[in-house]
Amino acid sequence: MYFIKKDIELTALAKYGFKKGCEYPEHHECIDNEPEYEDYWLFAMNPDDPSRIYFVEDCYPQPVWSIHITARRGVLLDFTPQFTYHVDSDDVEHAFTVIYRMIKDDIIECPNDILADWKVM
Repeated sequence: MYFIKKDIELTALAKYGFKKGCEYPEHHECIDNEPEYEDYWLFAMNPDDPSRIYFVEDCYPQPVWSIHITARRGVLLDFTPQFTYHVDSDDVEHAFTVIYRMIKDDIIECPNDILADWKVM
């Protein structure tokens, strides 16, 4: 599992677009556990209305993707396929770009440091 380094203030995640779960207008639809409302989240945003989370379907409140920074600083990525077993690369490019920037900025750590090769790219 990847973690945000201990010396990084979680408020610094705003640089990458993260905010507390409770700050998203529709957080009750996609964050099940109330304690996670205070965790930091980044969701795919609706291309037709960038102020709203991009859900797989209107009647199925699962975000296309999310990055969740847990209370223990763990970094969790979640993807929800739409209509198939695949997630379209256009839909998730932003998530991978954010993770890549966080690795380049050296704020993510991994116990086995499998990220070492990425840091020099």
